[in-house]
Amino acid sequence: MEMFLWILGVHLIELIGIGIFFLIKKNSNLEKVVNQQQQHIENLDFITSQLISNLSKIDERAHVEGDAELEEIFRNTIELRELLKTISDK
Repeated sequence: MEMFLWILGVHLIELIGIGIFFLIKKNSNLEKVVNQQQQHIENLDFITSQLISNLSKIDERAHVEGDAELEEIFRNTIELRELLKTISDK
């Protein structure tokens, strides 16, 4: 009986070690995914800021403030940028 408990204890320790290994591996993979998503968010933020800058230059040169379509593009781009900022801040 003592031998059985000793063998059971050793296998239990092995199973705990294997479980910890897989949890660490899963955590590492999740960290990689989070870092990739953060990089994509930063890239989108850069693109939207460039888009806002370019649209502002177009507005300065052409004075198209009365154009409803361009005003809607401005608003949508600014809303997208603010949404990306809130996501990246979390």
